[in-house]
Amino acid sequence: MNEKNRTLGRFLLALTLIVITSPCARSQTTELKAQEWKPPRHVNSPDGRFSVEIRDTKPDQKSNDELLIIRDRDKELARQMTFGYLLDVFWDDTGKYVAVNNRRANAGDYLWVFSLSNGKCIKEPDSPQLTPLSKLAFDAFQRLDRRATDDKLEKVWVKAKGWWGSGKLLMRFAARYGYTVGKFPAHFVYDAQAKISGSKLIFIPGEARQVQSLSD
Repeated sequence: MNEKNRTLGRFLLALTLIVITSPCARSQTTELKAQEWKPPRHVNSPDGRFSVEIRDTKPDQKSNDELLIIRDRDKELARQMTFGYLLDVFWDDTGKYVAVNNRRANAGDYLWVFSLSNGKCIKEPDSPQLTPLSKLAFDAFQRLDRRATDDKLEKVWVKAKGWWGSGKLLMRFAARYGYTVGKFPAHFVYDAQAKISGSKLIFIPGEARQVQSLSD
């Protein structure tokens, strides 16, 4: 190999290293990894005793129907028809309850709550139990901004955020309205607690705030 070819080879090698180690290349790699994220199909409790699974009802066919299954080791506690996929699973510290965020559409009520002692479904998505929380949230949003009226409401989201002590579920009620605040869509969130009493949720008034993004 003559000197000219060796020089060209060294130049191409250096250029390749620059591209691989550049912030732009690392950013593209990070974005690709983010794009590869897949929702979980099976989530175990921290002690490994309980599990939540979402399973195709017809794995050999194209279907949106899924089964949400709660287990205590090998024993099936609950089985519910659903659709969509798992977002989050939150286990009560005392081992009494599990809250499941099941994304069923690009908005709506995602929340299931189950008793781990007997598998009873305490709350399912789109349950009327949500009515008191909805009223607390909408009233609080209007106190923040009088324009946040029912006729301007576009979407709502309801999800669990975790547990606080025994049987107290942290919940978030979020809403988007059809107007802007500055340069951003009108987004509001209401964070509250729901205390489990038997098969009922008792809502403890929380706090509302306006946010630029619903991830805030």
